[in-house]
Amino acid sequence: MIFNVVASNLANPDALAPIKGEFSSGVISRFPMVLRKLSFMYSLMAGLGCLMMREPAKITATWFPLYDPDGDKPSKEELKEKLVACLTSRRFITLCIMAWLAAAGGYTVANEYRTFGQAASVLRTDAHGRDLGVLCAVANGLGRPVWGVLVDNFGIAKPWLLLAIMQTGALGTFYAAATSRSLPLYYTATIVQFFCLGGGWAISSTACSRTFGDVANLVFSYVFLGFSFGSATGPALMNLAGFSLQQTLSFGANLAIISGILGMTYNVNFEGLLLRARAFLQGCHPDELEGNVCSIQNPYLETIDELGEDDVV
Repeated sequence: MIFNVVASNLANPDALAPIKGEFSSGVISRFPMVLRKLSFMYSLMAGLGCLMMREPAKITATWFPLYDPDGDKPSKEELKEKLVACLTSRRFITLCIMAWLAAAGGYTVANEYRTFGQAASVLRTDAHGRDLGVLCAVANGLGRPVWGVLVDNFGIAKPWLLLAIMQTGALGTFYAAATSRSLPLYYTATIVQFFCLGGGWAISSTACSRTFGDVANLVFSYVFLGFSFGSATGPALMNLAGFSLQQTLSFGANLAIISGILGMTYNVNFEGLLLRARAFLQGCHPDELEGNVCSIQNPYLETIDELGEDDVV
């Protein structure tokens, strides 16, 4: 948010509007200088942050109620075994696909909103684009606690479905707002997209911590692959497949709908459902089925203790 304003003031201090979608040569010539100054600022802030990091003198249950410093810690071999089991599980694959499909349209808007808005003459001044960038950053950052509260109260599936519905509506509104040159509607559609992008990160990280136990942090690093594929989908469609921006946004809306449907299946224990169906057809209890050893697919993932009540069918 702050550096959006800083970068705009450094590159375009006079807030000159683009002419036919292009800035003046003076603005363009300042761009390398802006990148150098921003990289210095980022490096300085990162260095100061590292210097201020400290291990707590004593870890207490008040700070970390789930942390047991005297408890048994799994060996590297056990962690590796668990990580491999998690990365090959249905839930991890589903979560990655959910992230990819939800991020495809959102990152297309994030990549194109300023350029497209200026070309469509809905962002008539550079200040419009700068202010929209600031509001989008606020929505993305402050929206994450909101999504976190929703997950705490309603589980994974319902907030993800809500996210998909909001994304679909915003993607459908984005292009129409630009072509009609409605600045308030264009602001709203873009801000909602950034709000949902933040929600994707918040919900998926919580899904990892609830599902994958003591390797959740490692698993979440692999979920980044889904978001990475999502950010590359829009440019690939436009540059390689020849899609227009309108076609790409429509395709992204369809992907968001599929992502919402997948989100509704994330907590479903399909093996348990099939087991119950077999038991119903045979007129017995699932525990009475011959050859039934366990009604879960993976002992590391889908236990009631690790998932919580809202994640168990």
